[in-house]
Amino acid sequence: MRVIAGKYRSIKLNAVEGMNTRPTTDKIKENLFNMIDCYDCKVLDLFGGTGGLGIEALSRGAKHSTFIDGSNNAIKVIKSNIEKCRIDTTDYALYRNDFKRALKIFGKKEEKFDIIFLDPPYDKGLIDERQYKFSLFEKFPNKIYYYEKKAPQFSIFLKNRYPEKIIKSTLDYNLQKKLEKIVHDYSNAMKDVGINNAAVLVVNNKTKEVLAYVASQDFYDKRNNGEIDGLQAKRSPASLLKPFLFALSIDDGLIVPDSIYPDVPIYFGNFYPKNSTGTFSGMVKMEDALIKSLNIPFVKLLSDYGIDKFYYFLENNDNYPEDRFDKYGLSLILGTREMRPVDIAKLYMGLANYGKVSNLKYTLTEDKPKEYQQFSRGASYLTLDTLSKVVRPGNENLYSEQRPISWKTGTSYGMKDAWSVGVSPDYTVLVWLGNFNQKSIFSLSGVETAGNLLFKVFNIVDINSKTFEKPVDDLKEIEIDEKTGYRKFYDVESKKVLYPKDAKLLRISPYYKKIFVDEDDMEIDSRSPNFDKRKEKIVIEYPIEVSNYFFLNGVRENKNVKIAYPVQNLNIFVPKDFDGYKKVSMKLYNPNNEYVYWYLDEDYVGYSNEKEKFFELDIGKHKLTIVTENGAREEVKFNINKR
Repeated sequence: MRVIAGKYRSIKLNAVEGMNTRPTTDKIKENLFNMIDCYDCKVLDLFGGTGGLGIEALSRGAKHSTFIDGSNNAIKVIKSNIEKCRIDTTDYALYRNDFKRALKIFGKKEEKFDIIFLDPPYDKGLIDERQYKFSLFEKFPNKIYYYEKKAPQFSIFLKNRYPEKIIKSTLDYNLQKKLEKIVHDYSNAMKDVGINNAAVLVVNNKTKEVLAYVASQDFYDKRNNGEIDGLQAKRSPASLLKPFLFALSIDDGLIVPDSIYPDVPIYFGNFYPKNSTGTFSGMVKMEDALIKSLNIPFVKLLSDYGIDKFYYFLENNDNYPEDRFDKYGLSLILGTREMRPVDIAKLYMGLANYGKVSNLKYTLTEDKPKEYQQFSRGASYLTLDTLSKVVRPGNENLYSEQRPISWKTGTSYGMKDAWSVGVSPDYTVLVWLGNFNQKSIFSLSGVETAGNLLFKVFNIVDINSKTFEKPVDDLKEIEIDEKTGYRKFYDVESKKVLYPKDAKLLRISPYYKKIFVDEDDMEIDSRSPNFDKRKEKIVIEYPIEVSNYFFLNGVRENKNVKIAYPVQNLNIFVPKDFDGYKKVSMKLYNPNNEYVYWYLDEDYVGYSNEKEKFFELDIGKHKLTIVTENGAREEVKFNINKR
């Protein structure tokens, strides 16, 4: 005798000695529970015996079982079986009492049960001859009728949310069944690498209707907490919020996709963000930063945009407002504020609807949710266009043109959540993989583990995805400087890009600087005797963190700019009467007039595109280093000697 199914599955149960107690056989018990659903039910096992029926109900998800038996021996056996299964004391009640007396007590207390099991001993005169004969006329089913629980977590969610007795949901049941099988099979394949749970949500962007709600890999997988609604549980969104900061910053005039931001080691107070790869790119376009999901540029962008503004954007669009925005700091953009998957899907649906965010629709009877314009149509399009360029996993990259899906992945800190969210004009699909018990998984990957499942779902939902139409009435062309990607202000090389008509004026590049130079193209200030002969010059000057990173970590060979003089290990001789300092010429081969950072003896000494520069040097060993804007570097060592 054993527990047939559920979280106590296969545990052997003790039996009462003697013939006075007759346990229900495993075969009968299995057939019985195949016909009933006891999940979340309050159960009474009136003739407890071994406790097998009440324990089986608890194993299959009953919320409470009450055991009644009049035998001391039976009570002892029930208690031992409860201990064997390690059932929590809050989940059961055990009483030694006559069944009639027990029913009277329950009646007086008006205690109600969802299911009552009656499996009394035979030949005890519990029913009379008349009751026996009437029972023979009662039809007994000649086959097992299985109770199918359709979309169980969604049904529970609707029951708790809506007071109506009859609820007509928005689910496409055929799609729901297909995706339940896909998620179940995919999750089983992932168990070998420690991923036990999965969830998928599909939404129609036009109607806002939830079409599929697969809240776990298997509702009846008690061992892995399958009954949990993974789409309502708060989790770290990881990098999934970056597209919204991207869109909001475009509307705020901070960036266009071509704008460059630093991707170098930077301390923000005591916060030191790192990229998931552990590498740095130097200066990177924000478009590339979003495609590659780089952390450092987006932390810097959040610093520029404002933590408070971004926080209140999130607060206005989910159901878990907090009372303090400064609680999270700049790490907010990296997913430190937990969110429900349904609220994340809502934001992406809003992005697909060109910035109009609304609640999801769960029933056919409710009105279409009201929309709120959270970012411009133009910024939405530029963000969607960027997300369409995210590299897809495996063979899916071959079909990127045939299925133009805009999508984003994320992997939370501690490797606990793998996300993938994709949108087409018609559908939003959200995928989550991980463990409901918060166990870390070192093989977790938003791209590979969650991304593969995302495209399996899209192959069912929207195999012939269309591209997002360009909102031409909401976009205009503006001129930006080509090198840094900001509004053209100085006389530098430029190009035209699309920009939202309703956005704030794009800011001027923070990297251009106006300086004064002398006849030799050397930088001077008002203290110079030649200041009256000064000429204005526009140069690029990146933050010191960037120039230091290039200097200390540049490893790429410089193919264009070369140090022409001095050559490596050159001895430069000065006259015998040399004492003090003397200007020594340093020359570059620089056919394209590229700007370079100059370092002498590892000290930063300037930034220019000049081909010759003079330095005052004393006797001894020296080192000249140049670093180009793309991080390429070259260095030479030389000596200053007296003749």
